Amino acid sequence: MRTFNVITAEWKVLLEQGLFWSDATYDDLISLQLGYLGRFESYLENKDGTDSYFFDSGSTVYQESEQLISNTLTMGAKLETSVSNMVSKRGVDLEVSAAYAPEWLLNGSLFESTVDYFSVNGVFTGYLPVYELLSDEYLNVVSVFLADRVRVDYVEGDAVPVYAQKKSSLGYKMRGFESYSYATSITAVNNFDVRVTGPEVLVPGLFPRAAVYVDLGYYGGDYPGPAAQEDSGSWHQPVLKWHSPSSISSTLGFGATMRSSAIRSPAAISATTSS
Repeated sequence: MRTFNVITAEWKVLLEQGLFWSDATYDDLISLQLGYLGRFESYLENKDGTDSYFFDSGSTVYQESEQLISNTLTMGAKLETSVSNMVSKRGVDLEVSAAYAPEWLLNGSLFESTVDYFSVNGVFTGYLPVYELLSDEYLNVVSVFLADRVRVDYVEGDAVPVYAQKKSSLGYKMRGFESYSYATSITAVNNFDVRVTGPEVLVPGLFPRAAVYVDLGYYGGDYPGPAAQEDSGSWHQPVLKWHSPSSISSTLGFGATMRSSAIRSPAAISATTSS
């Protein structure tokens, strides 16, 4: 069980330049980004009396103490060609980004916690309609489209903070796994969905949707941080993981899709995670 309470604040400066207007997406075909991200975190004792994961130095490789401030330089590029009519989607999107938070960028002088890491990731997403049946009023009766996403992450450093490890972890990208699990230096996941959209009822844009999915993931390399490196001192052997649902997950869409499962709000004060 991994539980903790953390207060989080972020501030950022982002410069973005769009290139090549697309009439299909009504947006820029390519976007370039360059920015700075600042983050403050303060870790609190658990209200239920259990030990916070951050304060248990024997079980965590995370480099935070009670507080940290991190300063990170970011850059990225996006190619967006996918278009949606709500009931279906087609096209491909590609995104590449990197983050650099060296210790010399005031990432260790303000509090006891040191931040020192570099990360890079790439995401490819594709959508392909395979079937569509419309009513006489041109409302959707049933439509089927395929969605596939491939994401690869690499993170390295002497002090990789929790928020960086979460997004690069295998568990964060694979449905059915805890977000911080398998947080090695190299991870890759393929998320494949078959999405079935039912009839639009009452008004256009209101429809049921079901999705059947299979996730395949890979992780290898070292667990980030000195604590893990001193413990193992060796390269983690590559391992493949897979996950598919035992039942069909349901979705209800009205314009944007709303999942029937619990939604976590990105509040400033958050939260508890467990496995």
